[in-house]
Amino acid sequence: MIQKHQKPAYAVRTAGILVIALLTACGKSSSGTGSTSLFEKIPQSVSGEDASPEETDGDGRFTFLDANGTEHRADINPLALAGSYDADQFVLNDEGIMTYTGDGYTSESGIDVSDHNGAIDWKKVKKAGCQFAFLRIGYRGYTEGGLVADSTFAANKKGCEKNHIPYGVYFFSQAVTEAEAAQEAAYVLKLLDGTVPELPVVYDPEYITDASSRTRNTSGNQFTLNALAFCDVIRAGGCTPGIYMNITWQFDQLDMAAFNELPVWVSDYQPVPQSPYHFEYWQYSYQGTIDGIPDSDVDLDIRLIPAQS
Repeated sequence: MIQKHQKPAYAVRTAGILVIALLTACGKSSSGTGSTSLFEKIPQSVSGEDASPEETDGDGRFTFLDANGTEHRADINPLALAGSYDADQFVLNDEGIMTYTGDGYTSESGIDVSDHNGAIDWKKVKKAGCQFAFLRIGYRGYTEGGLVADSTFAANKKGCEKNHIPYGVYFFSQAVTEAEAAQEAAYVLKLLDGTVPELPVVYDPEYITDASSRTRNTSGNQFTLNALAFCDVIRAGGCTPGIYMNITWQFDQLDMAAFNELPVWVSDYQPVPQSPYHFEYWQYSYQGTIDGIPDSDVDLDIRLIPAQS
């Protein structure tokens, strides 16, 4: 998750801290406060290249672009659930909304928010066309590890419910052990206080490069185990768990086969998603605008829903 008003590639929703999660960069979109369409046009990536999930190099390895537009080669996990989307069918419509027109799926447009977005007028957000939202419910501090509730969660939850916007929640994790991840999940359930969101309760694992960061030496294997521990507790609490990640983490950190049964939310700011793996949600920009949130850029998402047979 990117901290608002920061340079693109490395900033997350913890003010002033750079993270190693390499999110693909894009240029800044124009911002406006009076538009009634949901999203502004999404700019092209810094690299100017479109990476396709179908691309492989001469030795059959997958290629993708990192935050600096540099091409990387990686092996695809053969045990992980493969994606079934046609990259050519992801299209920005005339209002700047990302749509999917391929067979087998319908799509919805949404946003994800936290206290960095300030007070939100959810009636205007709904009128502008928002069909779903992910709300940050809390986070763990990156140094001492305290658990903190997002100060706007209660208001955002109430706003979504009042305006009939389906929502999920996410927790920004700094867990270094499975026990800490389970603790975070229990904290989320406590904050939900019996509410079962219609959309997933998402684990957002990040590590921060600051010298005092508690996760800076955490291995990818440990991040995977932490995610599963969090999801087990959330599932036992009666909610649907999910996991958030970026394209780089899919190859450099996480065991994607471990998440075959979970909703995956991937961030990638290329014009089409690069991931070769199955995902349900794609965060395709962090610099959108929407009526009802006038004072900050907004993360933009698309949800892929299997069409009913």
